[in-house]
Amino acid sequence: MAPALNAGQLALARHCLAYNDATDYHLHKLSSIDIQDIVQCSAATLCRLRKSWKKTGDVERLCKAGGRPRKIEDRLEEALVQLFLDHVDITIDEALEWLIEEFKVSVSKITISRVLSLYQVTHKRLKFVAAQRNPQLRVDYRMRVHDMASEQLVFLDESDWRLSFKEER
Repeated sequence: MAPALNAGQLALARHCLAYNDATDYHLHKLSSIDIQDIVQCSAATLCRLRKSWKKTGDVERLCKAGGRPRKIEDRLEEALVQLFLDHVDITIDEALEWLIEEFKVSVSKITISRVLSLYQVTHKRLKFVAAQRNPQLRVDYRMRVHDMASEQLVFLDESDWRLSFKEER
């Protein structure tokens, strides 16, 4: 299958077909081969563009997206993901109630599950976020870090490593 035409190629095709429609004399019209060279497309693509031009007056087909309309939009998806990241102990049933209260949208549990998997919000990730927010774990980390020497805690980035390597030589 041939790759889709980009916006520049579509503009050139639109210009060529409009020029051919506006030109009265047959000698001044562009041939199919000339248009293919200008637009950099195949004969089949040019044929499809001509059919679309004759039918709609433009080279791009204006059609609606197929399938059923989405119940949950992008902003709702992001809000739902942020809800789970902010409240890691929330259940899907509570999230359903939240969507109904805040946005007046009723979706299924599978939809929420698919949104979370799309944004890679897994149970493991939520456990990790919850562990980071646990104050007892933070105190434990601070106590372990307090016992270490400052040289053990330094992490050099690549530029600092090269500088320190040159100084040793």
